[in-house]
Amino acid sequence: MEKYDENYKADWIITVTSSEANGIAVYNLHGSIDDVKQTLVAFAASDRKNDEHCYEHGCKSVDDVIDSSDGCGWLFSAYSTYDNYHIDYQAIRADYIQPIKR
Repeated sequence: MEKYDENYKADWIITVTSSEANGIAVYNLHGSIDDVKQTLVAFAASDRKNDEHCYEHGCKSVDDVIDSSDGCGWLFSAYSTYDNYHIDYQAIRADYIQPIKR
């Protein structure tokens, strides 16, 4: 498998899902893999700041962001765990979103 290009800029869909909330927050971003990782870390840091006393563990740096596409560079995930809930952050490259065929 060939290593993906860290500097290639693409369109990304980013989702934030909390087990404590209804629905999913959806964002779009045009940027590199590093931009995506930094964005996921920023979301996690913002959420952690909003509920510091309940935070247990999770994403604190770009090293904590997981390539969920088995090293292919098109799907990245991060998470934060709190006392009574968790938040999942995920970014998928837009050109990897599968169309629904009817």
